[in-house]
Amino acid sequence: MKIHFAGIQLTDWSDYPARNVSVNGQTVFEAVDIVRAAAKKLYHRGNSQVSLSFEVARSFETHVEAQKYLLTHYSTLPKSGLCVIECGVQGETSEEVFMANAILTASPQGIIGGVQVVVTYTIQAGRATTDVPIDFLIGGEAMILRGKEEITTDAESVAVEFGTAFPVGTEVIVTATYAKGGSGGGNIIASIRNDLVTVDGFTAELSGPSPAGAFLNWSAYGS
Repeated sequence: MKIHFAGIQLTDWSDYPARNVSVNGQTVFEAVDIVRAAAKKLYHRGNSQVSLSFEVARSFETHVEAQKYLLTHYSTLPKSGLCVIECGVQGETSEEVFMANAILTASPQGIIGGVQVVVTYTIQAGRATTDVPIDFLIGGEAMILRGKEEITTDAESVAVEFGTAFPVGTEVIVTATYAKGGSGGGNIIASIRNDLVTVDGFTAELSGPSPAGAFLNWSAYGS
């Protein structure tokens, strides 16, 4: 399954798939003691919660990049947003499940083999459903822009100009992920500086020179 959270892709079907996936449901209830009854009486109070947990392993070329990712990854992630789970496998017709108003908790578990980092994610929401959320929850075209920018070979930064600028005075929040062109090479991290984000576009800084064929996948939110 492919899992996106607040516009960020956390898992892929092949390069960094979700592992040890588990789903748990919880409900709020009240237990009442009844005099001379053989058992307690339980009442459902109408509030429920779904929790999705999974692991993702990412490999890096150096110990430095692996350790930096381990230490900073959680701090750079949004903590709430819409979670979209694309169910299926590569080559199969997929379907989406939505967890609106979801909360993310990420807990890096350690470094395996020196240059591989395993991160455990837990995403919690009131429910998971195949019903497409209302426009207010998914943003709508007036509130969110998405794009894919080609990165030139050996570039260490990427400048993106929005096709449609946000209205003057809008607070723009940008998230971006680096997508490598092939299976070889290590992972490069794309960082967004607030002082390089405007209503017209933004600049993303890369943790190292980019090999050929890479792209920057980005989302910009206006509030």
